Amino acid sequence: MMQPNVKWANGMEGGFLHGRDAVREYWRKQFEVVRGQLEPLQFETDESNREIVTVRLLVRDLAGEVLSERTVQQIFTIENGSISLFEIGGTEPLHLA
Repeated sequence: MMQPNVKWANGMEGGFLHGRDAVREYWRKQFEVVRGQLEPLQFETDESNREIVTVRLLVRDLAGEVLSERTVQQIFTIENGSISLFEIGGTEPLHLA
């Protein structure tokens, strides 16, 4: 569901990743240190035709201790039916790794 050259927000360290392989490796590494749970709260499309999903994000370490709980916006730019850009709105990186 991602374009080969997708630009993906790095919610752990900040900045962006580029390409499907980088996104796959990001998720692999993330699941080695934390478990995230998302609860969608709101769906909307902005004036730039980006899909905005407001979610409640709960992040736990592998022992189950809560590390972070907050509401964030996940922002998707979709081109030709697949994600070309993923952004995270209004948050700072977690810096857990």
